[in-house]
This record gives sequence, structure tokens and C-alpha cells, in this order.
Amino acid sequence: SSDAIEKIWQFKSESGTRLEISTRNLVLVSEKHNSYHEGGEKSFRNIIEKTVSEFFNLIQLPAVQRVGLRYLNECPLFDKTTKTFKDCYNSILPVDRFGLENLSRADCIAVAKVGDMQIQRIEGLRFVPTGDSLLLDLDASTENITSDKVIATADKLHDLIASEFRTVIKEPIV
Repeated sequence: SSDAIEKIWQFKSESGTRLEISTRNLVLVSEKHNSYHEGGEKSFRNIIEKTVSEFFNLIQLPAVQRVGLRYLNECPLFDKTTKTFKDCYNSILPVDRFGLENLSRADCIAVAKVGDMQIQRIEGLRFVPTGDSLLLDLDASTENITSDKVIATADKLHDLIASEFRTVIKEPIV
């Protein structure tokens, strides 16, 4: 029944990486910045590869319904001026229309298909006493992947997210 409770197992490493396993999902979450490629054993790609490999050794799945990779970043607003904001970011927010100085909140979502992948880009302004920021949420995914292609697919999703990130952040911020 749709009211059935989904079993969830959660494991957390000392480094802050969390693994959640349910009857429908396997999710890896890093609570702090992890480079996808850099860091050898500690790179997020290596963590994904080891986890997926061990999981598929235990559970023989021929295919995966969805593979996704998500990147969240809080980009600092150095001051609350439209000029500085535009000097730092290529945003999809309506800053030109209203002026950053006049905005108390702004959020925008764009979802696009890129080949056999999809990317969702969410941007939002956060004005808080501890420091104003542009919240950048990039979520790339694709569907119906054979199990042996999960890591290669994650690599393609990472490349898509990295490319999208570089379109938002201007030099010298990058």
C-alpha cells in the first residue's frame, strides 16, 4: 500500500558523509565541501564509486531508475549593490528589473534538458544578519541507466554541473 512505511538505514562517517538506503533510494550526502575529483581516496567521486560498487555487490540490480548529482553553494554578496552583484555573477534572477538594492527576496527555477540529461538550476537571494548570499542549487539527473554505467553517468552529471557553475560565477570569484 502507498501508506506502507519505507525502511531507511542511515550511516554517517566521521568526515560528515551520510549514506541513506531505503527500499527506493541510495543517497550519499556530504555536509561539507568535497571536491569531486581532487583528494584521491577522499574525493566525492571515489566515495560514490566505492559505495555503489559495494551496494551492487550485495544487491544485483541490472539498471537504475534515476542517477542524480546535486551541488549547493552559498555565494557571498560582497555588498548589496546591483553593480557588484553583476560583476560577480551571471544570475537568472531579475536583478536588472528591480535592482538588488530594492529586493527583499528573489527566487528563480529553471529546468532544462541537455542531451539525455536534465539540469535544474535554482537561485535565491538570502538576506540574513550573518551575511547575505546568492544560494545556487544545481541538480543534474538522468534516467534508466544500466548498473555498469552509474559511475560514468555520475561523471557526465558532474561535468554538466561544473559547466553550469562556471556560467554563473565570474572571474575572479572562480
